[in-house]
Amino acid sequence: MKTRAVPNQSSGPSLKHLFIGSEGVFGIITKACVRVFRLPESQVFQSVAFDTFQQGFNAATEIFALGVRPTLVDLTEEDTGIIFHMLFEGFQEGVAANEKRALRVCSQLGGRMLGPGPATTYWETRRQSAESYKVSALGKPRSVRWSRWRSRRGFDYLHLGLPISQVLEYRRRCDSMMAKAGLRVTEYAIWSRPELFSMLIVPKSGTAANSRKRLEETVQQMLELAQDMGGVMEYCHGVGVKLNHLLAREMGVGQEVVQAIKQALDPNNIMNPGKLGL
Repeated sequence: MKTRAVPNQSSGPSLKHLFIGSEGVFGIITKACVRVFRLPESQVFQSVAFDTFQQGFNAATEIFALGVRPTLVDLTEEDTGIIFHMLFEGFQEGVAANEKRALRVCSQLGGRMLGPGPATTYWETRRQSAESYKVSALGKPRSVRWSRWRSRRGFDYLHLGLPISQVLEYRRRCDSMMAKAGLRVTEYAIWSRPELFSMLIVPKSGTAANSRKRLEETVQQMLELAQDMGGVMEYCHGVGVKLNHLLAREMGVGQEVVQAIKQALDPNNIMNPGKLGL
């Protein structure tokens, strides 16, 4: 089967989106037509510091409500502080107007201008974790990859999609859960748009085995909470094996639709059996 290389269609459902993100349970993508964009006329980085995550989140929400769409949106809270990185790209006049309005919003909501330096550094070094993984784990036997974490108390990185009105309340309720379980967040973040919320979670103390158990149980509760608040448990990495058991809970009756499509396309269940709860 070959789909047509056009940006939009209304002649029936989009079959390409049936296969993209389905983890190989419906078929295998063998080729892709990629759209190439020319380099932007102007590119401007800016960083803004905030005293609270809520201030930064409200700024990002207002920027999006105005229709301003920075290429880079990264609001991150770490132990060292809260910084909102932005990148504006496009034709010169448009970039200047969007940058000016976004910075005005940030200033009105308590932001302190840091200039382009921090965002530029972030942009230039953002691949370091992937490069480190390439050296230490990629292509190595599974036993070698897993041994890197066996003696540690563990961590988890959640990437949740939530209704924009629920993000701050979700964080508040998760903070309460983690405090009771002896866990803490080393990084809260909004990437790309305000509805996409991430947390890097680690145990505060305890043995490796005990800490991993507490982490696993609490993360399960937090993922279910995201679903119960109208969100999704993962917005970028897919379900895989780890989250497979929660997919039917999230999909509801939609899982029956997925099962029917699977039966029609793969009646012998030979394409990645067991994935996506199928």
